[in-house]
Amino acid sequence: MKKQIKLTVILTLGLFILGIFSSPVLADQKSEEKPLEASAKEEVTTSDEMAEIFKHYFAIRELLAQDKVDQVSTHAQEMSVQLGNLIKALERIQTSSSNLKAGNLEEARKGFASLSQATIDYVKWFGFSGKAYSFHCSMIKESWLQENDQIGNPYYGSKMYKCGEMTGMTQNGKFIEEAGGESEPAMHMKEMEGK
Repeated sequence: MKKQIKLTVILTLGLFILGIFSSPVLADQKSEEKPLEASAKEEVTTSDEMAEIFKHYFAIRELLAQDKVDQVSTHAQEMSVQLGNLIKALERIQTSSSNLKAGNLEEARKGFASLSQATIDYVKWFGFSGKAYSFHCSMIKESWLQENDQIGNPYYGSKMYKCGEMTGMTQNGKFIEEAGGESEPAMHMKEMEGK
């Protein structure tokens, strides 16, 4: 299981690096070096889950290029924390998906609820560059994501296909929560740490 997580992180990191260096925005930045103060204030606009990690990596590179070490440890520690959060989120998704059994509808739906919550928490923490809409069914008290805004309840299927309400969506790579939406992912991460 840990090998798969490491492989996933390495693949994600590799894809991010390929995307970052082929970006026209960065191509323009390569030609002119900016002082540390200016680059540290810039917003990270990518929705990639590695954006925060790379923000600290690039800050470390800039500090070292300027022969400075005063903030290197701080950025390295923050990078480690962000990577730890990413790994925990991916482990939750992996555990939920590997535990999902499809022997019958009830069993499959119960497993899907766990997978959905882990996936929703991931999207809330790290974003998603595609379109995703979150829905919540108050009858069964479960949530899910889907690729469009036309509700299709996976917990009741044909019995109550349209039961539920939209609770959020991704927009520009970020998760936007509707008022009165789902609980924060941090709460679920803390619950998982306690188990």
